[in-house]
Amino acid sequence: MTEPIVVPCVDPDDFTMVDGTHIRPRDHLQWRHVATNYANAVTRAFDPNDGTAKDVAVHSLNAQWTNDTPLAQNVYALMTRGGTKMIMQAQSRAYIRTNIGQVVGVAPADPTASTTISRFGVGYSRGVTAANEAYYGILEVRMGERTLLVGDTLLVQPGETFKVSAALRFISEHWESLPIHNGDTETESEFNSGATQFDIFTYPAIS
Repeated sequence: MTEPIVVPCVDPDDFTMVDGTHIRPRDHLQWRHVATNYANAVTRAFDPNDGTAKDVAVHSLNAQWTNDTPLAQNVYALMTRGGTKMIMQAQSRAYIRTNIGQVVGVAPADPTASTTISRFGVGYSRGVTAANEAYYGILEVRMGERTLLVGDTLLVQPGETFKVSAALRFISEHWESLPIHNGDTETESEFNSGATQFDIFTYPAIS
């Protein structure tokens, strides 16, 4: 008597048997966290009334993932920014600008972080005295940890690599140059950038 032909009811390339009792989808058929990278917080202090415009690199960060699965994957990145603090002497105005970039391809170059997605800063005017000295004044602003989507969700074919980059800069719009009324002993102009973290996620492109 001829044995019946047994045809698997699932594709073994996409599903696997667990403990001989049940099946589960292989990793490439699931939503996954596939890569991460991290940059430490940076703290900088400046002369509060040197009158010099500021355009200072804070830190940069890159992350990437190569699709080594048999299926095309939808890929996106989240960026988490740690708690940030900025303190400015009156008359000065400045911010931390966050730029990002992303690219997909076969062994692509690192993307240029040219798209601005956020600015965080502070500044206010208190005026000057009759002796043309800047009034003393300190303004502090803080922002807690936050997470945001970086760019678009991109389709990554097998063998292709997804790359994402970020670049943070401290930039002034105006920097006090006048003497501070009653002296500058208690003045401050500084920032703590907070850390930056990338997390890359994928899920299968199934039609």
